[in-house]
Amino acid sequence: MTVRQRSAMEVPRLDTVDLERLGVAEDSTDPDDLVFKKVSDNGANIKKAWADDPERWLPCVDHTMELCTIPFTWTAKRRKGADGAELADAAAAKGSVQASFAKARGLVGYLHVSTIAESDFHACQRKCGLPEEKVDQDVRTRWRSSHAMADQLVYHKSAVLEMDKNPSYKDAGETWGKNKLNFTDWDHLEESGACLYEASDASQLLEGDKYITSSLVVPMTYKLMATSAASHPVKFRNREEDELNDAAVNPVKVAHDKLAPKVQAARDAYHEQLVDRFDTNLPLPAKKFYFIAALLDPRFKKLKFKHDGMLQDRRRREALKWLSEAFNAKYKGKVKAADTSEGNAAGRAASTDAPPSAHRKRRKVSAAQFFANSDSEAESSDEEAAVKDELKEYLELPQIKYKSEQDAMLWWLEHQKQFPNLEVMARQYLGCPATSATVERLFSKVGIAFSAKRKRSEAATLESLMFTEANLP
Repeated sequence: MTVRQRSAMEVPRLDTVDLERLGVAEDSTDPDDLVFKKVSDNGANIKKAWADDPERWLPCVDHTMELCTIPFTWTAKRRKGADGAELADAAAAKGSVQASFAKARGLVGYLHVSTIAESDFHACQRKCGLPEEKVDQDVRTRWRSSHAMADQLVYHKSAVLEMDKNPSYKDAGETWGKNKLNFTDWDHLEESGACLYEASDASQLLEGDKYITSSLVVPMTYKLMATSAASHPVKFRNREEDELNDAAVNPVKVAHDKLAPKVQAARDAYHEQLVDRFDTNLPLPAKKFYFIAALLDPRFKKLKFKHDGMLQDRRRREALKWLSEAFNAKYKGKVKAADTSEGNAAGRAASTDAPPSAHRKRRKVSAAQFFANSDSEAESSDEEAAVKDELKEYLELPQIKYKSEQDAMLWWLEHQKQFPNLEVMARQYLGCPATSATVERLFSKVGIAFSAKRKRSEAATLESLMFTEANLP
């Protein structure tokens, strides 16, 4: 079953190639001539499935980011042995940031399964002047839910502390008493939430399915590397939003060495994981793809963005080389001259009515120069010169400002005739999603639609339901 999602704006889709414009039939195209990437999660079984085609496999950026946050949010996974019995993983170290997250999961999970505890908690919220709402429950397979859980729990801290005073919840043998948060735990949750704010925002943006995401990978991951370094202070957004916050007592920006010792260690490990997984040990085919995608986005074509200190000039030069090699090998000169002659803003297309060029002064030439030019080279058309200079002209244009998620698609829509070959390349690189989250959400929706009372639904019915769900605003 396939479900096609339309763009939020009336712009051409960028994840397909118009093969007619390339002058080839769809059924005769060699896939090696174009770029078709397969995005999946980073599970060992999934990676093994793509082992026969590693050049086309891309790791899901969201799953990779989840692995980077393990120093903060790790939790023991439930596994079963050969006999079906559950195997216990090593628990988080006592007093660690991970142990604090484990306690928070215990409290929130208890509020979600006990109606009495939920009612008592709402009473505490009302008493403390807080909104009467549930705290998001952590989902083991999505680290961002751990961040949301910790952030909301800190917001409702006064209600949790009021709940601790209730004699019914003081028993250390019961779920609430066993997971009671101490002062260190609260510090861990608040400071860890601040350390992961940037990653939470980046993850949410990269999961989008209505705009380009592949070109966002390099700017976002390198920004995370920079902002997670020990030299960069941690910003507490919840304090900034609190009108009653005293910055002198509770500063909005906190230096790395002022954080709790365990949080410092977790942040250092998190930074190392980001550098390792998104730079040092990122497979070269994936690294080339993400950098080329960024260069093909007019908002990042110079590879200049906020907090780009981790991106060295050497890597920028490498990225330009990768772009040039890919363009020359697979896209240069593929579009017919008839498709490029109309609307060429630079005036490069072939034209018999072009005015004569200005008189050029005589210059000294050598015999080697004279005989080096063959007749065929001398007869090169203006069209070939246009193709040759297309990439150069694009790179010389200024980088546009980031105004909305639709900027890149609209820019290529306006400049597709000026850069016909690059536009085809942009469709391939910018049309690939950065994560597999969209597909996984679709699978979840299919599972919900195919409920116990709808088991007789045909595949066509499910497809229509999913198509409607995916395309409604």
